[in-house]
Amino acid sequence: MSSVGAAFGSLAGHLLAAGIASYFLMRAYQGIPERHRKLDPHHVWLLLIPVFHMVWCFIAFPRLSDSYKSALAELDPDADVGDCGKGIATAYCILVVASYVSCVGSLAGVGALILLIVFIIKSLDLHKRIAAAGDPLAPLAPEQP
Repeated sequence: MSSVGAAFGSLAGHLLAAGIASYFLMRAYQGIPERHRKLDPHHVWLLLIPVFHMVWCFIAFPRLSDSYKSALAELDPDADVGDCGKGIATAYCILVVASYVSCVGSLAGVGALILLIVFIIKSLDLHKRIAAAGDPLAPLAPEQP
C-alpha cells in the first residue's frame, strides 16, 4: 500500500508543480503581443499530461523566450536582449527529464525547481520591460472618417 501512496503523492506533486508552471506560462504568453507569440497561451496546459510534459516543456518554455526576444527586438532593434532566458529554460527542461532517473531524480528535481524560479524571475523582468514601453506594439487603430 505504501508504493501506491508514493505513486499518488508523486503524481499529485507533479500536477501541482505543472499546474503552477502552466498558469505562469499562460499569463506570460498573454502579456506578449499576439504577433510575437510563438505558442498559443492555452497550449501550455498540455504540461499537465504526465509523460507528455517531458517533451512539451522543450517546446513551451524556450518558445516563451523566443516570444520575448521577438517583442523586445521590435521595441528597440539596437538593444541587446540576450537569449531572454532560453538557456535557463532549456536547462530546466533537461533537469525535468533527469528527475525521472532514479539515481539523480531528487537532485535533478530540486535543480529544476530552482531553475524554474530563476526563469520566472527573468520572465517577469522581461515582461516589465515590455510593459514599461507603453503600448507601442498594439496594432494601429483604423482611422475614423
